[in-house]
Amino acid sequence: MPNQAREKRVLSIEGFSGSFEKRVTRFGNGAKIDCPKVYLGRKVFVVVCLDSGTLAEQDSVHSEPAAGGS
Repeated sequence: MPNQAREKRVLSIEGFSGSFEKRVTRFGNGAKIDCPKVYLGRKVFVVVCLDSGTLAEQDSVHSEPAAGGS
């Protein structure tokens, strides 16, 4: 199981070509992160956040019931 420490951490990266925010999804017996094809074959690092923050807020906006629904 990954380390669940709640200490504040700082990450500083030099020489990177881009960044994006995605949610990890199920894939068979594991998980995956969809990535733009432009990064195919490139070396990447995945940073796992303690708090889902922005994506969780987006999910709550998109999951509101439609007007006139039951």
